[in-house]
Amino acid sequence: MRTTILLVSLLAAALAGACCAPAPPPPGHSDAVTGTVTYRERMALPEGAVLRVLLLDIDAPDVPDWIVARSERPVEGQVPLDFSLGYDPHAIVEAVRYGVAAELLVEGEVWFATPEPVPVLTQGAPDRVDLVLRRAP
Repeated sequence: MRTTILLVSLLAAALAGACCAPAPPPPGHSDAVTGTVTYRERMALPEGAVLRVLLLDIDAPDVPDWIVARSERPVEGQVPLDFSLGYDPHAIVEAVRYGVAAELLVEGEVWFATPEPVPVLTQGAPDRVDLVLRRAP
C-alpha cells in the first residue's frame, strides 16, 4: 500500500511539473539573434568605438520599448561587423513582436543607429538580420 501511494504521489508531482514547465523557444530558432551591422557612409570608425545591440519588445506602441536582451562590446575592425545577441528563449512569446536595434558609439556618443528596430523571432520573422545604420543627428 505504501508503495502504491508513493508511486501515485511521484506521478502526480511529475504531471504537475510538466503542466507548469516553461514553453519551448519558437520553432526553428536558436537562443541568439545573429547578423551584421554596417552603414553607408565612407568613413572608418575610430579606435575605441563600441557596438550596442538590443532585442526589444516592440508590440506596445504606447510604452517605451522593453529591452529583452542587450549586448555591448568594443569594435574590432571596420564594418560590416558580425553580432550574436543571446537571449532567454523562455522570455519570448509568439504573439508578441520583437525587434533588433543597434548603435555604434564613440566616447559614449551615438554616431550611428538603426532608424527603427528590425523584426525578429516571432510571427514569421527570422533570427538573423543585416542591419544598416544611419548617421545620428
